[in-house]
Amino acid sequence: CGCVCVCRVSGAFSTLKTALDTQQDALLAQKLEQQRAFEEREEQLRKREIAFEKEKEKMMKMGIDMSDIIELDVGGRAFKTTRATLCAKPDTLLAAMFSGRWEGSLKRLANGAVFLDFNPDLFALLLDHLRSLQLSPGDTKMPSLSLSPEQKETWNAMIEYLGFKGFSAHTLTHTQ
Repeated sequence: CGCVCVCRVSGAFSTLKTALDTQQDALLAQKLEQQRAFEEREEQLRKREIAFEKEKEKMMKMGIDMSDIIELDVGGRAFKTTRATLCAKPDTLLAAMFSGRWEGSLKRLANGAVFLDFNPDLFALLLDHLRSLQLSPGDTKMPSLSLSPEQKETWNAMIEYLGFKGFSAHTLTHTQ
């Protein structure tokens, strides 16, 4: 009985040790994979940072500054604002257009103004909101606007084209 019990305990111990070794190997492999993925992401971030710094340097050489005054002609109406105002919402086409990266590809009129083919009244509302973001960066809520159904359709098209999220006319009030 003593030998049988020792053999059973020894066999159970051996099985348990094998299971623990297998689990340890799996955890080690998982840790190594996570470490490799982390190092890969870290390298990607380093590359993006280097690219960003090169682009920033290029823009500095071009004389691009966020305080630059930008002259616009929107649907025939003249506007003046700062580059910072136009770039107040970074993840938009409008911000990308005026970031300095695409300076040479903007449509310009003979007087140097950048031409944007939008409804000037609606663009003025958007520009006013962007100006308020410059004054109160934490207040990103679009103020309530009163637009006709036709204006809402035009507003939505402009907002969608320029890449603004959360500015759709369904949140706006109707006028008769």
